[in-house]
Amino acid sequence: MVSMGEKFNEILRQLEEEEKHRTDLNLSLNSIRMSDEGKLETKEGRLLTLGEHAFSTFCTELRLPANYMRRLIVEKPDFVAQQVNYFLQKFDDNSRRKFRLLNDKVQGIVSERYVPYDDLQLFGTVNDMIDRFPEGVITGFYRDDKRTQMRIRFPEISKNMGYAEEDGNTDELVGGITIQNSQVGYSRIMCVPLVWRKVCSNGMMGWGESDNGLRQRHIHFEPTSIRQQIEDGVLVAVDTTKELMNKMELAREIKIEKPFDELKKYSKQLNLNKKQTGKLEEAFYHEPQNNLYGVINAFTRFARDLKNNEVQTDIEMFAGKLLRQVA
Repeated sequence: MVSMGEKFNEILRQLEEEEKHRTDLNLSLNSIRMSDEGKLETKEGRLLTLGEHAFSTFCTELRLPANYMRRLIVEKPDFVAQQVNYFLQKFDDNSRRKFRLLNDKVQGIVSERYVPYDDLQLFGTVNDMIDRFPEGVITGFYRDDKRTQMRIRFPEISKNMGYAEEDGNTDELVGGITIQNSQVGYSRIMCVPLVWRKVCSNGMMGWGESDNGLRQRHIHFEPTSIRQQIEDGVLVAVDTTKELMNKMELAREIKIEKPFDELKKYSKQLNLNKKQTGKLEEAFYHEPQNNLYGVINAFTRFARDLKNNEVQTDIEMFAGKLLRQVA
């Protein structure tokens, strides 16, 4: 098995190579135009391609419907350019934005207040802390055009919950953390405690009683001073996993007489559709327990099978909020 240190070094090498091609441009919106091919052009004649997330942000800045414009630009890029340029010339010189580039591709458009603390810096800081962690395993590293997420499990932090009702195997909880960042302003720098249920490979994320984990927006901080905040927040998250596992044990004592009514109620809160609600109920049927523990596990099992990482994360965080019912 690849050690956590080896995996970290592999990830950091990828990020270091990417960093060589990353730049920021501060531009006024009225200083750029869109070409008939659908690319942005600066005053100096540099052509920039809008990434998926950047395109949505750009349309929002111009108050244009992103989904409609995304479809239209494929068929009539020159027509889209006319619309875009009409609105761009209406901005004044104070409309400066930071364009975050990878080569000539715009990955994000953020305000000038945005403080970069990119993946290489964040995971480099975490890598420097490895010796202060329990022995761990990186179980997931996910990146898209909006955010980056890493999951680490610590097998030494575990709790035996007896035997699972589904198959009779040991129901063991394992502690961990989820570290998340966005280089385009989509989400905060975060480190969230994670509890992973070994018997069915599903996870739950949540905050502890102190609620003082790492959640830093990309504004109002100095990159040179945030390192200590990150280190403290990560270590708090590691310790909090033990607190959450104790609460999971107590969740068995909170009886729920009508679990399917609870599932439907929470489904509405999450705006799940009929098919998704059915999948959630199926997840409960795998191991029906008329208590809070059973309801939480239904959500985490449901989240495990989702293809969309962002939605999966939201469901796992919601499961963590349910755990707050434990005093």
